Amino acid sequence: MKQIILNEHARKKILDGTQKLSNIVGLTLGPHGRNVILEREKSLLVTNDGVTIAREIEFSDKFENLGSKILLQASIQTNNTVGDGTTSAIVLGAQIMKQAHKKIELGTSPVLIKESLLVASDYACQSIQELAKPVTTIDDIKAIASNSCASTEYGNLIATAFELVDGFNHNPIITLEENYDGLTTLRIVEGLEINAGLVSSYMIENPANTETVYIDTYVLLVKGSIKSAKELVPVLELVGKEKLRLVIIANDYSIDTINLLVLNRAKVGLNVIALKLDEVNDRTNAILGDIAAFTNATIISPENDVALSHVTLMHLGHVSKVQATMTRTRLIYENPPPDSQKQLALNQRIELIQSQISSAKDFYAKTRLNERLARLTKGIAILSVGAVTEIELKEKKLRIEDAIHAAKSAKEGGIVPGGGLGYLYAKKSLEQLDTEGARILLSALESIIQRICINADTNPDTVIERISESKEANFGYDAKNKRYCNLFKANIIDPAKVVISVIKNATSAIATLLTSDAIIVNDNQ
Repeated sequence: MKQIILNEHARKKILDGTQKLSNIVGLTLGPHGRNVILEREKSLLVTNDGVTIAREIEFSDKFENLGSKILLQASIQTNNTVGDGTTSAIVLGAQIMKQAHKKIELGTSPVLIKESLLVASDYACQSIQELAKPVTTIDDIKAIASNSCASTEYGNLIATAFELVDGFNHNPIITLEENYDGLTTLRIVEGLEINAGLVSSYMIENPANTETVYIDTYVLLVKGSIKSAKELVPVLELVGKEKLRLVIIANDYSIDTINLLVLNRAKVGLNVIALKLDEVNDRTNAILGDIAAFTNATIISPENDVALSHVTLMHLGHVSKVQATMTRTRLIYENPPPDSQKQLALNQRIELIQSQISSAKDFYAKTRLNERLARLTKGIAILSVGAVTEIELKEKKLRIEDAIHAAKSAKEGGIVPGGGLGYLYAKKSLEQLDTEGARILLSALESIIQRICINADTNPDTVIERISESKEANFGYDAKNKRYCNLFKANIIDPAKVVISVIKNATSAIATLLTSDAIIVNDNQ
């Protein structure tokens, strides 16, 4: 049997679900935002991460639950795109829904609202992009990271990581690990990030992070496809006998080969994962060569006169740590001896790429070579997040992770005033649009600063009025210290990419909900 509701009743249930979700998640917004305690099957989690909280929420009313789950998609997409702003996406989306629902109840067509709302969203996002200022100093990175994780100490560590791995000129690789010493520290190690993902979700060992981490791992590099599972049996027997961890990197695998690896992991406990290298043909050889130099592995290929069935330990490379997901993999090597064979091979590879850069005339080719050189020479920053308890550790790690994403987004897309002011600035571009969608978004864009003020026990109407009356550039409200100031000078800033992503994803999710006039759910009673 199915339960069905229609028209006004359906719209009201959708509205209620979005508002309830926003009321819970919105508690975490701003410098005075609170944490939420989540009960999980085997543990507790204390966090202020919007998307993490929203994923855990299930309402007893199935109809309300569907509305909240669609709004959740705005938060998830924002997280996937920029890694921050997940709470803001829910708060803004819920307010858009509330304002739009009023218009629909007065007789305005949901279809017309949807169309004009999406146009208004484009206008607002364009104005944010035009407002953005480029990130030019390490102090900008410090400010962004500190604001995101609500900690100057961790913001400084993240900025230092950017500086040490040349984060202004290249996309910095910063990874997190955990410790129970209570201290959060930073170190730089040799590392290589590659476009290679796990060939099967059954190889994921940490579902929470959708990744597998191997320590002290051997590397098998294969050029081309592994078409026969039988070819792998000798090397699997070798690592199984020695109880070694192995990561296989190849261009592709037959279904039989993947099934063999998954079966051996499940039945025998073999510590082997397989990665599919995702590179276009003309780059495959170059990337394989870089990996071979970094790991000191022999590439298994006809050119090297080495058959897969004859692989020995001598042909395998080695790394200190592997972090593999379904799309990306990081290979990390800590403290190699300067005169080791691995280091000599790596130095030769670096010299080769440098000579190729000098002779390259094509801009695209030179750019790609510089990217490869940066991967091999700039290293990976490892932030070891320290805490005394597991609950504290998880909460701290989520905040630092968001701050890293925010800093990267700022570097890529520039910065705008923080504290919700960036959203208010987007209103100016909407005033020229005489549409219902523009009027709805105009009103809803105040919701971010409203929620920040409410969490800081400050009257939001007074704050918005004071800001609107000011003629001073970047004049806004510092909720942490409860004062008005120039937000740029006070280093209260947001990444423009985050603000744009929040507006775009919130309006997209709600536009879908607005034209939904029927809900059908399963009746489990």
